[in-house]
Amino acid sequence: MSKEERSYYTCGDSMKGQVYLILAIVIILNFVLIKTSLNLTKILDAKKNLEISVERLEFSNIRDGTIKTAEISAGKGDADVNDVISFLNYTRNRVKARVLNLQGVVMQTTHPKVVADQNVTMNVTFYNMLGETVDSLSISLSSDLTQNKSSSSIADNGIFRTTFNFTGANSNQTLEFTYSTSSLTKTETFNITSQVDKSKYNSFFDLRLIGENVEARDKFVQKFDMSQ
Repeated sequence: MSKEERSYYTCGDSMKGQVYLILAIVIILNFVLIKTSLNLTKILDAKKNLEISVERLEFSNIRDGTIKTAEISAGKGDADVNDVISFLNYTRNRVKARVLNLQGVVMQTTHPKVVADQNVTMNVTFYNMLGETVDSLSISLSSDLTQNKSSSSIADNGIFRTTFNFTGANSNQTLEFTYSTSSLTKTETFNITSQVDKSKYNSFFDLRLIGENVEARDKFVQKFDMSQ
């Protein structure tokens, strides 16, 4: 074998070794990239799960805060429904900074101490926090359907107030209200209990927290005796 042939085979062996080395490096890099990709996926999934948990916890805190605000208001003796409205309005603005959207409707009623067989005036307050205008709203009380009340064009964050009258007694009544927007029409009802010698504060809530990862929603009623 000539010197040139020996040189050729020596170079070929060297090149083969380099090729195998390069292939080994490529394979190792692929394994590293796959592992890194899997780790990144796990990290992203963990981040998303954490965000979902935080958003659900936020909604739970809002719900609890709303109930606590109503309870404190009832304890004043002459419940101010504006306390709950102010709390929810403040909370809506606060969660916007975290790209969360708090929506819903609130219906609240209060009436003074009931005297048997005497006229009682019940105050009713509707709060719109749907993120759109309520085009129409109708409210009725089962004890006297002739007292139907209605309103229109209640802007987002807007309030409608009205009153109903009933004869004082130990009774259960149903408040029904229907509201319509450009995207929906809904009818809701909730029970109102009246008792002689008692003043009452009743609230209906339909709240929804919309986030990037989750939508939490709850519909609930809270009833309180107002301090005498």
